[in-house]
Amino acid sequence: RRSAREMEIFLSYVYQAPCSETSHKKVVPCVAFRGFGEIKSPEACLVLPKEYSHPELYPQATAGIRLSKVHKLLDDISAPPEKEPRSVGERKFKGRVFLIGEQETGRFDRGASLNARYVVDQAEEVCSKIQEVHGLQVSEAFKGFLSLAVIYLIEGYRGSPTYPKSMAVLLARTDFARMFSLLPENERRLLAKNDAASWLAVVRSMVPECLKDFSQPFFKNGVYIARPEIHRHILRGLSLEQWLKEMTKGRDLLTERHFPNRLRAYELESMGAMGDRTDTVLGEPAPIFEFRAGKKLMNAMEAMTYAVETFKTVYAVNRGLDHYYGEPLDIQ
Repeated sequence: RRSAREMEIFLSYVYQAPCSETSHKKVVPCVAFRGFGEIKSPEACLVLPKEYSHPELYPQATAGIRLSKVHKLLDDISAPPEKEPRSVGERKFKGRVFLIGEQETGRFDRGASLNARYVVDQAEEVCSKIQEVHGLQVSEAFKGFLSLAVIYLIEGYRGSPTYPKSMAVLLARTDFARMFSLLPENERRLLAKNDAASWLAVVRSMVPECLKDFSQPFFKNGVYIARPEIHRHILRGLSLEQWLKEMTKGRDLLTERHFPNRLRAYELESMGAMGDRTDTVLGEPAPIFEFRAGKKLMNAMEAMTYAVETFKTVYAVNRGLDHYYGEPLDIQ
């Protein structure tokens, strides 16, 4: 939430900091961070190799996205470039690299983008069938909520070479129980009744065959954890069915606060950590999401570009506008 100018001043300070003669690294003291958030440790500092004339960063962006626009956002960032005019496809691809990563250029592999595309297309088909068979016009908010939940199921099944939260292409900081509460009342009643039978049926109709057994653990194929001898069985303590049912009853079990065996579930870190907190966008509560650092390393100029482009993307998607990486946007 800092301005580009503030970041420029901060990074200028970093570049000018003297190197330690013994370690050959730049040690930037806490005073450089004044105004950039709370410093929890008096020893806090930023250490940079001496040879870096410009530090490489792991930036992340956090923003409120209207639930009714989540499906469009996922659609935009997973759009296959080969199906677009070349100039549009190239801009979308570059934006995707910065926002969610892809192949060797980012934190998430090509599979994450393909899975997001699968989910977006399936959600369109499932929602069309609901309207055709039951005569129920489902909301865009439901389409986005469904897409996001199924992405979590797929990525949880695939496993993660890093911490659990790193499985998410778009990490929900507002928990799924709160997002469920933002759906229209008639949809909430339908999905929650009979112990969430309708909700389970909709999700089961959309997931790949390997995920149709809802009794399996959420982290079926494991994740990296700091102390596997202690935690491996703990993070297998949540089933798909538990997670899907409980979010309709006001609890997101895929959080440190509510996870089964939660006293040792701190590996989950920021997943749903903001609970029911939301931003306000265009007068309505908007769940807060974190764009996990897509491009692994960015220099200062790339970081500023990332900040500006992410802002433009969020601004556009919240207003139902099209925005592709690098294009000007008239922000009012």
